[in-house]
Amino acid sequence: MVLIIDGYNVIHALPPLARALDVSLEESRRALLAMCEAIRRRRRDVREIFAVFDGDERYGHPSEGARAGARVVFTSRREDADERILSLIRRAGGREPVVVVSNDTYVSNNARAHGAQAWPASRFAALAVPGRKPGASSRRAAADRQDQEKPAPDTAQAGRITEEYRRALERRRIPPA
Repeated sequence: MVLIIDGYNVIHALPPLARALDVSLEESRRALLAMCEAIRRRRRDVREIFAVFDGDERYGHPSEGARAGARVVFTSRREDADERILSLIRRAGGREPVVVVSNDTYVSNNARAHGAQAWPASRFAALAVPGRKPGASSRRAAADRQDQEKPAPDTAQAGRITEEYRRALERRRIPPA
């Protein structure tokens, strides 16, 4: 399995990571990468983790690098993290399961349309911190619980929704990476 983390989205969604922003942006990224490392130690089925951040080469960030169990990807000014995430999904080409971690609806919907699973940040945190329930101590916890209470579409409905979304994307003519 490949995990692709929408870096700044997850940092802002999880209170412990958001609190690290009070120290520095770099500290919050380190805390996220520590969670990635914890998942790599616990989950043998996770082959690779990408942590994708909007970046700007003017600030001297490396465009890519491996740190703490994850490949860190900073985008250039010409590309945002959302587009890089979709590019990474397409690059996987369906050869193995891909999971995108983001609370961003655009990212999650597009991930599903490209054949990946989409997890909320709370599910990622539950994997990284043993005993933590998804959504625990999160402002999104109530919304997550409310979403869980909604009836899930059956397989046929989910297939129709995904196909409608794919057709909508094709009409927008989003070029492949």
